[in-house]
Amino acid sequence: MMPFFTDVSLASYAVAGLLIVAILAAWHDWFQWRIPNRLLAASCAAALMLAAFAPGSHGLAYSLAGGFLGFALIWPFYWKGGMAPGDVKLLATLGLFAGPAAVIDIALISFFIGGLWSVILLLNRTTTGGLVYARIRSMPWHLLNLPQRDPIPRTYVTSRGVIPYGVVIALGVVIKICLIWSS
Repeated sequence: MMPFFTDVSLASYAVAGLLIVAILAAWHDWFQWRIPNRLLAASCAAALMLAAFAPGSHGLAYSLAGGFLGFALIWPFYWKGGMAPGDVKLLATLGLFAGPAAVIDIALISFFIGGLWSVILLLNRTTTGGLVYARIRSMPWHLLNLPQRDPIPRTYVTSRGVIPYGVVIALGVVIKICLIWSS
């Protein structure tokens, strides 16, 4: 074991890895409607390497428990057709970085944000919501020169509302980290 690794430095690397993975996954999910397996595989390897060097109780077993719990928390939603497989793999990967306790919090925060997003999508189908949405869409967003999103994939067209859940999970990660730092 390398003597320059401490609990604090490994924790900061884990938080940095957690944020980087969440933001990159959110970026890909927002613009391409998918989360690349290359990103998730490399992130799993990085999380497991960090866990292998962790002293004390935050070792490999702790990391694997977080990954399994992240997978188990979101699997039923994928199984029922409510999420894509990339979202399941993303939460499992984030669980490898965060551990079991934090991945539960991230999942619960993400479920809450996803629920709010769904309510907003449903309100958008009302007359008033449609007018507000049309007004927002008519604003000159092209002046900001933002990258354009890919169109919704054909497999999602029949859905009642499509949410890039990688973005929702990333928001859950950011809120969880802010809650940890504020306490």
